[in-house]
Amino acid sequence: MTTYNAGCHLVDAVESVISQSYHNWELVLIDNGSTDQSLECVMHKDNRIKPMRLAVNQGRTRALNLALSNARGEYCAILDADDAAAPERFEKQVQLLKGFEKAVLVGSSVLLIDGEGRQTGERHIDLEIQPHITFISHDQIAERNPLVHSSIMFRRNEAIRLGGYDEKFEYAHDFDLIQRLATVGELVCVQTPLTKYRVHMANVTYQRGTNYIRLENEMELFRLASERLDLTESGRKLNHRRQALCQLEMAVFQAKKLRLNKAMLYFLGTVRKDPTFSWVRYLWHNKPLRGVL
Repeated sequence: MTTYNAGCHLVDAVESVISQSYHNWELVLIDNGSTDQSLECVMHKDNRIKPMRLAVNQGRTRALNLALSNARGEYCAILDADDAAAPERFEKQVQLLKGFEKAVLVGSSVLLIDGEGRQTGERHIDLEIQPHITFISHDQIAERNPLVHSSIMFRRNEAIRLGGYDEKFEYAHDFDLIQRLATVGELVCVQTPLTKYRVHMANVTYQRGTNYIRLENEMELFRLASERLDLTESGRKLNHRRQALCQLEMAVFQAKKLRLNKAMLYFLGTVRKDPTFSWVRYLWHNKPLRGVL
């Protein structure tokens, strides 16, 4: 877990870990240069908490790698400092990783909550629903990131062997790691929500579509997906549509900044990535309210 001025949300996140039905855990907690003294509220709650304090904020990706390199367990579960884990999360995910030798990562559906912790909805993995779990295909990963970062548990040694989180990605670093893990093993999804995912104004994902670096990262990662993953013809078409949507979102971003020449270039890039215009049909049927990714 990494935290930066998470305030009272950090207490909820840490207490959800302490309340796990699976007891053999340690919490590597990286305070990434916080100024709100929130770490002091939780660091002595349980002797399995291993706090580390950075003098200045070094960015989320580097903090995640620091946590990964200091973890000692066979499996690593990610939980953002403003989210919360269901009591049975660790137990269920460990059982799946032990039961499926080829699985390198387990994610889950999530409950959506607001800044006050009130449930506002659910986000189920948009895959072919099976009774309890499903395997995520390369085609599905190439079309969108199907997993919430706060819901995943993965084999630590595999992540380290692959180089951990790539620090060139300030945003969407989780999607990059998920793609690379998919090249060495199976990804499994639990349909039962095992994480409460908080959506509020300070949430990074809530600000999607307004951040140039995020859009750049996502364009690059969907391009990499087309190269890294073993895609069917259908999967390749879906990936081209997603790359086109990324180009279109960047065109909208540039147009809002009145950079009309750049906006036109990105729009032309949209057409080049998917000259079948399947992205038009996607937008018409899905009618996204904020962004298109």
